[in-house]
Amino acid sequence: MTRFEINFLDDYTDASLLDEVRRVAAQHSGPSLSSGTFEQLSQRVSVSTIRRRFGTWKDALSKAGLEHLYGGRKVSEKMKAQPAKQLSKADLIVELTKTGPCANWSRNDESGAVQRTLDHQL
Repeated sequence: MTRFEINFLDDYTDASLLDEVRRVAAQHSGPSLSSGTFEQLSQRVSVSTIRRRFGTWKDALSKAGLEHLYGGRKVSEKMKAQPAKQLSKADLIVELTKTGPCANWSRNDESGAVQRTLDHQL
């Protein structure tokens, strides 16, 4: 006889979402649980719902007590803050000119646009 399984959660509380993360983690035998793997194994809730609720996949794993299953890159506070989004156009241009000797940034006098040419030296 075929077993019937509900493919949605009864409620979407933090506890229910974290229980679903734990349920999927218990099914998965790999050394880490990526958001992509979770998306494939969970028919009940999407990764986007988990991220909206907890901020990041890493934070969701941590709140579920599964931080040891995080296999992604380390996310620093600077990366979370994304300070470059706060830069003005003028400040951004100054930062771009600091990118190194292989990138030549110049401003088009007519349009004011900033253009880059790369010098590839192998």
